[in-house]
Amino acid sequence: MESVTGRLRAAGIAWYFLAIGCYTLLAPIDGPSSIGAPVLSRTAAIVLAASLVIAALVAAASLRAGLDDDGVRAARPVLGLWLGALLVAGSFSFLPGRSWSFLTLAIVSAAGSLAIVRWWREPLVARALVRTYLWGGAVLVAIALLMEIAHRPGAVYAANLGRATGLFVTPNQFAAWLVPFLATACGIALTARTRGLRLVAAGAAAVAALDLTATFSLGGWSGAAAALFFALWWLGRRRVAVLGCALAIALVVLAAASPGVVRHRESERFVRLDALRAGIHLAALFPLTGVGPLAYPRVYPLVRVPSSTEDAAIAEHPHDVTISLLAETGLAGLAAIVAGWVLAGRAIGRGFRVATPQTRTLIAFVGAGIAGRFVHGFVDLVGALELAYVWFPFAALLLALARDGVAPEVL
Repeated sequence: MESVTGRLRAAGIAWYFLAIGCYTLLAPIDGPSSIGAPVLSRTAAIVLAASLVIAALVAAASLRAGLDDDGVRAARPVLGLWLGALLVAGSFSFLPGRSWSFLTLAIVSAAGSLAIVRWWREPLVARALVRTYLWGGAVLVAIALLMEIAHRPGAVYAANLGRATGLFVTPNQFAAWLVPFLATACGIALTARTRGLRLVAAGAAAVAALDLTATFSLGGWSGAAAALFFALWWLGRRRVAVLGCALAIALVVLAAASPGVVRHRESERFVRLDALRAGIHLAALFPLTGVGPLAYPRVYPLVRVPSSTEDAAIAEHPHDVTISLLAETGLAGLAAIVAGWVLAGRAIGRGFRVATPQTRTLIAFVGAGIAGRFVHGFVDLVGALELAYVWFPFAALLLALARDGVAPEVL
């Protein structure tokens, strides 16, 4: 019975970690998308959402007897601050129904993240999480590459100006997912003891890099350059980090300045400025608790820039993760979120200093992937979604690595 329970727990935690970061695949549930072109059908998106919720609930159920675990005690203040920021802001939401439906999933996500910290020391769970994330990600990047080569589906290829999207709705959303996956795959490739796992990780990273290039996402490219810098810097390769990052930035700037190289609509060069101005204005109007998680569209008409012609693209969020969090949760929420990262950073740093070389490398690359995604967030990403669906599970993984390292059987 214990082996069955253990396998079920491992499967739930592993699928939760993979699927929660793919939340943008669920866009068809809300109906026709105003931007991009969804590949999944509404039925497929509902099935994926249901599997995610079930997996998270299985992970949450595994906590019944483990809330006093030392790792869970260390993670609780971090996730508590973040969840508290969302709950307080949700209490003052301008769209309470939308905010509280999201907050319900955020609570489930927090429980699933605590389960990662609680059970990472179990090799069965850690192995399942690493391999599910790696193989699942490898399938996603392979599908995207094949779609880009075949120019299929034609409507998706045309709607996104030939930029790679895979199963995601827009190239920028795909690029945002690719940055931490690419960094984590590189970390696994460098630390795996088994030749097979190294080859899978290296192959997945190579295809992910091709996909990221084909997204023509300047935010994604910048995020990848930042991830490379942070990983090398934290591993002590600081001269190489500076040189590599300088070269990457030069290439991004050159691409951005070269006509026809980056396949963007010309209007996108200016519409994000409208989005930023609207977001800053909204944050100033509701400084303490914001407008509520995912309630931005309800209040956007009050701050719409008169010259904007891209309401469909910018009415959902201000296209900057920090301003988005400020507008959605206010100064109080943003302060709590920063405090949570400070606590997490201290705990991760303490573990990093005493970890084995293998664990240090993996922590550096996983952490660099999230840092790179944050850099991408300066020009994209919805703050509340990013916090609950990406920062929750990745912070949990980093806290687990810092506390328990990597068992020999895992890699």
